[in-house]
Amino acid sequence: HKDGYAVFALWKRKWSTYGTTDPNIKAFMMDTMLPYWAQCTQCQKWRQMSKDSNISPDFLKKYVCGMSTSGITKSSQTNACDSPEDYRVEYTKDYNWITQLIAPPYLKNSPAFPFLSSYFPDCVGMSATDMEVFSQSKAPDMPAYLSPFVTSDQSEPARCFQPGAMDELEQAEFPEFSKIPTLYLAIRNICVTLWNLNPKKWLSHERCGPFIICRGMTRIWCINSLSNVLWHLTRRGLINFGLLSLPKEIDFMPKDVLPQV
Repeated sequence: HKDGYAVFALWKRKWSTYGTTDPNIKAFMMDTMLPYWAQCTQCQKWRQMSKDSNISPDFLKKYVCGMSTSGITKSSQTNACDSPEDYRVEYTKDYNWITQLIAPPYLKNSPAFPFLSSYFPDCVGMSATDMEVFSQSKAPDMPAYLSPFVTSDQSEPARCFQPGAMDELEQAEFPEFSKIPTLYLAIRNICVTLWNLNPKKWLSHERCGPFIICRGMTRIWCINSLSNVLWHLTRRGLINFGLLSLPKEIDFMPKDVLPQV
């Protein structure tokens, strides 16, 4: 009969309505109670936001130390960047850090949501409590050959992804996601969605990062892993192909050619 239980009961009802996984206390804490983390666009340090903050891609694209979620920056912005980074951030750089989580994290406000209406959100790494927000959303009109994901009522066309499963190459490339595959799926599905929404522009870490949103320090680990996911998809010719202007930091060295005999 405590106030906190009423909050949990409301969340549990929503999760049970739209999700398939167990709506337990651990999942509740991961989905609603942990604070968000944002990376300063100037000093690159990670900062913990208040527990009740709600962050968006637009906010993350411009965030600097000392900025509130309303976009207001304190006058002592330079001094804010001089503050040391939380010592716990260093732990997330460990390859095996993700295996210590007691509950799988789910991404919030994923741009892939409108394309995956035929799937249970938590089965593809998205928060089931977002369903009420996205239930009325409609996927942008796109040519059939650019459809990024296989729907439940069609056979698998070329260059379409199974949003709810890692293929063999992905499993071999990313063993760190073996215990929490839905986290990889959520990140990969965002990358694929953003690429298909604008296939004429190189899909970079900077473009994807602000859309990777989840509570807790898991977001830091995900952002650190994002480059590997992007490179894997690029190497397989699944994104960043066609007539594109390459970013300056991409340098493809010419390969040696065997002389003609």
